Amino acid sequence: MVEELLLGDNPFIGVSHLAQAKARESVGMGVDSFVKVVTTAWESGATGFTFSTHPTNLEILRGLAGDDRGVLTRLNYYPLVPYGMGYVRASNVTGLPGLGKMILKRSLTKMSSLGWLVKAAIGLNPSILLAMQLAEDLAPFMEVLPRQRVRAVLLHEVLTEVLVAHDAPQIYETLRDYLRSSYGVEVGLETRNIHHLKLFMEKHGLRIPYIMTPMNPLGYQMTPDRERAEKAIRLLGGQSRIIAINILASGALSLEEAIKYILKFDPYGVAVGTSKAWRARENFKRLRDAVTGRS
Repeated sequence: MVEELLLGDNPFIGVSHLAQAKARESVGMGVDSFVKVVTTAWESGATGFTFSTHPTNLEILRGLAGDDRGVLTRLNYYPLVPYGMGYVRASNVTGLPGLGKMILKRSLTKMSSLGWLVKAAIGLNPSILLAMQLAEDLAPFMEVLPRQRVRAVLLHEVLTEVLVAHDAPQIYETLRDYLRSSYGVEVGLETRNIHHLKLFMEKHGLRIPYIMTPMNPLGYQMTPDRERAEKAIRLLGGQSRIIAINILASGALSLEEAIKYILKFDPYGVAVGTSKAWRARENFKRLRDAVTGRS
């Protein structure tokens, strides 16, 4: 049974896999219009918001905090970390050694345990430094969000695929444990290669509570191919909460085609993004009606 209908943030931060002009147009719309999109999505059946730790999303959440209907406290949240450009900009200014020192310094006041500090300081453990940076990325968002509504933090695919490719379960476990101790949240993964993620999990006996992955009948961004991705989704669905993304294949499919396909798998959550309030109203009403069996 689909439990979560999530608004995605790609149109808010200028991400469009097929149309860069469309992406630039969305960014120019402004935070106030994006706040309206989120509130309209909620009014129309959306239960949550999934977003990267991009500055625009922080402003959207702050805007929601001022809504007199309490929309901020009525949605569930699934933030993704890291926001990659933040690392690039910081390292350009300070260099990688300076970035490491900055992460450590900023994290000192947020440490939940002296043990983490000791582990980080001895040899500047890169896994713990990365965990500190992720917590630093999350910090301003967690100050705004109602903590009980943050269902999970998801590691972005740029990190997930590296962990799987380098067969590094210990890094995932370090990040998971640090974020749990810092914020008391579950830690899941976003991936475009759920087949190999499944093999990785089986090899190391890992249980990932939430997995976000593309799902659409065209097999768009479903690596290595749709058939193996579908098999992995079905097998992992019994132990992980699967959240479907890219269901419209960046606009190549109609919502009806996407819904018909998605409901065959009965995922935990479905995410769809838009930068227009009228489309949020239409899409989430149709999604809500589909998952509740309304005609």
